[in-house]
Parts: sequence; C-alpha cells; structure tokens
Amino acid sequence: MRFIVGAAAGIAVAIIVALLPVKTMAVYPAERPHEVPSALSEKLGASESGNRDIGCHIDSNGKESCGRYQYQWDTWINFSKQSGITGSPLNRDDATRMTEWALGKGLGPVHWANCFKTHPEWLGAQNGAESP
Repeated sequence: MRFIVGAAAGIAVAIIVALLPVKTMAVYPAERPHEVPSALSEKLGASESGNRDIGCHIDSNGKESCGRYQYQWDTWINFSKQSGITGSPLNRDDATRMTEWALGKGLGPVHWANCFKTHPEWLGAQNGAESP
C-alpha cells in the first residue's frame, strides 16, 4: 500500500511540474549572422569603445556604462520599454539593434552627446541618411 501511495504522489508531482509555465530561451545556431551596424553605428562604436565588446565600468557621471556603445542601465531599460527591444547592452547584436533604433529615432545627440559634439558631421547621418 505504501508503494502505491508513493507512486501516486510521484505521478501527481510529475503532472504538476509538467503543467507549470516554463521560461524558454531562444537558442540560435553558431552560424547565425551578427547584426550589421550602419556606418554611423560603426563610427559611434569606434568612438565609445573602439568597437570592442567590453564589459561595464563606472563612467564620469558615476554610473555604470556597458558594452560596445557604452549604455547605462537606466538608458537601456528606458529604450527597451520604448522600442520593445530586449536583451543586454553587453551583447553585441542586442546593443547594435538598440543603437540602430535609437539613431533612427534621432536620439544620438541626446544619448551620445559627447560623440556628437566631437563629430558634428554625424548629425546628418541619423534617420537613415548616408554618413558623410
């Protein structure tokens, strides 16, 4: 009798676990092409990080700046809510996708103010215009 009760309890647990929602994660094959940055994103990445996929560091404003485009977490979260783009600024493809979105919305001079002050010729390269 003890075995039957134990087996029934085990089956009940297995059924409950099977019915629980499972968080899924997309897995892409290794040969998945990377997000291709525009000429302006490429220049911006070069200015911010030398186009290197770097980690996080404390910036001059005391906040953490992360990845190729040096996103601060509050900016990333805000842009993510506005754009629907998820992921991490530490992931090259996610960061490139987000940067392309931000540049397309004209947010370059606001978010990367120092880069755009140093390179005023970039202003005409936003919103899909060709980079000079």
